[in-house]
Amino acid sequence: MLEGLLQLFNFFYYLILGCITALLPRGFLPRKDVKGKLVLITGGGNGLGKYLAIAFGKLGSKLVLWDIDKKSLDQTVEELKKSGVECWGYVVDVTNKNSIYETADKVKETIGAIDILINNAGIANAKPFLRTPDDALERIMNINIMAHFYTCKAFVPAMVEKKSGHIVTMASMAGKTPSLGIVDYSTSKFAAVGFGSALGEELKVISDGTVKVTTICPYFIKTNLTANIDLPSSTLLPVLEIEEAVEIMMEGILTEQTQLILPKFGYTYSVLYNLLPTKAFYSLTETKLIKDKLLEELCKVDKKID
Repeated sequence: MLEGLLQLFNFFYYLILGCITALLPRGFLPRKDVKGKLVLITGGGNGLGKYLAIAFGKLGSKLVLWDIDKKSLDQTVEELKKSGVECWGYVVDVTNKNSIYETADKVKETIGAIDILINNAGIANAKPFLRTPDDALERIMNINIMAHFYTCKAFVPAMVEKKSGHIVTMASMAGKTPSLGIVDYSTSKFAAVGFGSALGEELKVISDGTVKVTTICPYFIKTNLTANIDLPSSTLLPVLEIEEAVEIMMEGILTEQTQLILPKFGYTYSVLYNLLPTKAFYSLTETKLIKDKLLEELCKVDKKID
């Protein structure tokens, strides 16, 4: 009886707390201090990863950046060092688990234990599923989700041991509501959302809540990743400028939010998907323009698919 009452109390406590937190203006909640903390960012050489690195650098964090693009990585590391940030760069192919584990060992041996792990590396094919080659399907899953498994296996045990750490999973709103035209990307991001949520619950138990997990689900952001995609935009769900997106993400990370959806209307959008009948939801969200473009692409597929 007492246990049931406690569960009920916790339910309403966290429900009310979550609603209040969602309504509070940015900057109201206390932020944790990350000065001197060692932050590892995959895909940190350019785009969103680079902007996150700059943001952490301004707060006094030390940075380890992983990227497959050596030129961009070297440029970003050099820029950060010139601004007084301690920074190390490693060329890593996150589709290769051996590359991940070997580089992780180097980082731990030469620099130290990671305090904040940001799984940011990601790709998008932006093609209808039937026109996406098998190797492209394997690559997107390897980068967008499998790499998360391996980096966490490499760095999280030390976090659990020292009872301190933070994992940031970069997912997408496409991982909260299915998105036509990007089936493989949406699938990989659903996996990322599930991984972040499940890992967070598991770590609450094995680390006594000392290792945090934040799963970030942004709508489209203007980056290299989306450069070749005709991005749908509206007043309620605008395509985000990268600077604004990073500011919101940093708020979510530093206040240790469990899940962050941006922009805020994305929360409503996600709730509608789970509450409304499927056909009703898609009647509101699938525009004729999107459907026509997809049909145009699908018409290029051979009628006979082996």
